[in-house]
Amino acid sequence: MTDVEMIRQYGTGWYHAFWSEELAPGAVMPLRYFGRDLVAFRGEGGQAHLLDANCQHMGAHLGYGGEVVGDSIVCPFHNWEWSGESGANTKIPYLDRCIKKSLGVWRTTEQDGIVYMWFSRTGSEEPTYTPPRVAEAEDPTFYPLYPHGANRAEVTFPPQFAFENVADISHLRTVHKWSDVPALNGGGADGDMFFTDFTGHVPTRDGDVTVRVENYQWGLGVVYSRLHGLHPTAQISAITPIDHDRSVYSLSIWVGRLDDTDEPKGRAKAVIDEQCKQALNAGGNDRIIWDNQIYIENAPLVGDERRTIGAFRAWARRFREDNAPQPPKATPVPADVPFPKPPTTYVPNR
Repeated sequence: MTDVEMIRQYGTGWYHAFWSEELAPGAVMPLRYFGRDLVAFRGEGGQAHLLDANCQHMGAHLGYGGEVVGDSIVCPFHNWEWSGESGANTKIPYLDRCIKKSLGVWRTTEQDGIVYMWFSRTGSEEPTYTPPRVAEAEDPTFYPLYPHGANRAEVTFPPQFAFENVADISHLRTVHKWSDVPALNGGGADGDMFFTDFTGHVPTRDGDVTVRVENYQWGLGVVYSRLHGLHPTAQISAITPIDHDRSVYSLSIWVGRLDDTDEPKGRAKAVIDEQCKQALNAGGNDRIIWDNQIYIENAPLVGDERRTIGAFRAWARRFREDNAPQPPKATPVPADVPFPKPPTTYVPNR
């Protein structure tokens, strides 16, 4: 399979499923990811569950009319119950036993106001990393994520088009009008993570401001970023495939507070609005390129592009190849570490 054919294939890893606030206890949500119909529900005890959506009795979609009982979901068609934990049939109202049928259970983890889902290409790959925690999610000096910092759009470009921005330093000058091409402080692959750290200058009404950006891409689904210099900002960019042609692009943005209200205003609101305008809105500087781009295999990369974009493409391939060696197991990120620290193997561009 060529890179052009592979670019739309699913990759093993953690992906954004939905924001925690979208699913209250007892609520049910239909979803479609990775070409599968799914149902999310939150048990009465507060645990979020994600299952294959169609009842194994007569095929009804549990996301439309299904009801939550304890930690199970009840089919609207004949009221058969299915466990959110195991997917097993737990009750048939007109029979004194259950059948030995189960719904597919999707592994999830919930933190920082986000429910993540695990996708395995082979169906048997266990997670080799955990999604990093975002310290700003618990920091009272930052506005709450939801609802103002949580935005999404359905897109049709391959997720890698957007995520190559992590490694594409030079586009910041041409597309985003930075004053110069940022200097690469460090970058490269480390197991399941790809990292870049760069510094440049952004023009403002008061003159150029020095800005530093740290990006940490974990797998092919999620990028954690921190921006220094303009306004305190932490961001998660997440792209989850609906199928091979469509994806959901979600932005989760935490911005520093300017007052004691929960609704961002002034510079804080401007940061959120600008990020959404560039990446999510049709016609935005990034979005208009991604929507009309094609993938150039063996692109003629120059300068630092060889060790950023080139290295990123080589790293990304492994997550889509069933028979490729699995990425080295990365050390799980402790809960008290907001973002992984740059590995000591990164060599700054001096």
